[in-house]
Amino acid sequence: RVAKLGEGAMQKNLNYKKEASQRQLEKMKKAAAAEKKEEKVEVVEVVKKVEGPIEEPKTEEEKKLFPILDAMGIEHHTVYHEAAKTVEDVIAFVPKELGLPTKNLFLKAKKPHDANDTGLYMVCAAFDTKVDMKQLTSDLKYKSGSLRFADEELLKSMLGVAQGHLSLFAKINDAANKVKVIIDKRLMDAEKVLLHPLVNTASTQISCADFKRFADKYAAGYEVREF
Repeated sequence: RVAKLGEGAMQKNLNYKKEASQRQLEKMKKAAAAEKKEEKVEVVEVVKKVEGPIEEPKTEEEKKLFPILDAMGIEHHTVYHEAAKTVEDVIAFVPKELGLPTKNLFLKAKKPHDANDTGLYMVCAAFDTKVDMKQLTSDLKYKSGSLRFADEELLKSMLGVAQGHLSLFAKINDAANKVKVIIDKRLMDAEKVLLHPLVNTASTQISCADFKRFADKYAAGYEVREF
């Protein structure tokens, strides 16, 4: 009888341990499921689109550009004004507190280095940055006087915009990335920047972080320079 009681106690103990193991296993499964759920929530946050109302495009150019910005989660705010033919016009038409206005130069080397060098450059700079063409030509290893402003026909064929409408946004029209981009460091340090949305009757505000994200995607290999 004592032996039977001992066997019963042992069986009871084994059953208890088995139940405890099952409870522990259930807890581990629930914890793993919770962690997995948290991971999914984090992924949703990463790919979250622009918060708030999406800005409606008003021009054909914006109908092409804005969906690209929205898909990237880039928040943008656009103000409309008279045609800004110069940087001075942008300053006059757009409140300075909206962001740092940009000026953009489209350049072509008279004689590229080799077959792999297109000799085409877009310089994106703060509106009042002085770009020393002589120094830039030397830094890019071209002969003196080789780097000059490209004509409008080449601008349209390479970046899809006319003179006066150029901004970094035009790189969406350069799928082959043939136009190299040089960015003024001041733009990378600004809180907000202003760019023409492919037309000079408007200026679009985006954050510096989003400006960099756009450059990373559409101007791969760009150079940041202090002028």
